[in-house]
Amino acid sequence: VSATGGGATTSSAIFLDAIAGGLSRVIINADRFFVTNTAGSVVSTVFQIVGGVVKMNVADIGTVNAGRILSPDGKFDLNVNGATKYLRIFF
Repeated sequence: VSATGGGATTSSAIFLDAIAGGLSRVIINADRFFVTNTAGSVVSTVFQIVGGVVKMNVADIGTVNAGRILSPDGKFDLNVNGATKYLRIFF
């Protein structure tokens, strides 16, 4: 879908691909991604594209498997990759 209203044209789309060889993918073209409940109420803007970067606003995650967690300001750095592992906190 697309819309133009006194400014630049914006567009949004969902693509579903079934690729020979057993691969499949879902591509969402949007600036914001919402999740709704069965009543149709918007629960949260789950993802946003800000400056070309996908950002998650809120998450309730049971377990996170990550090699490194780094805060945006670089003051918290937890690295468990490779032989050298460390936790750095700067105030």
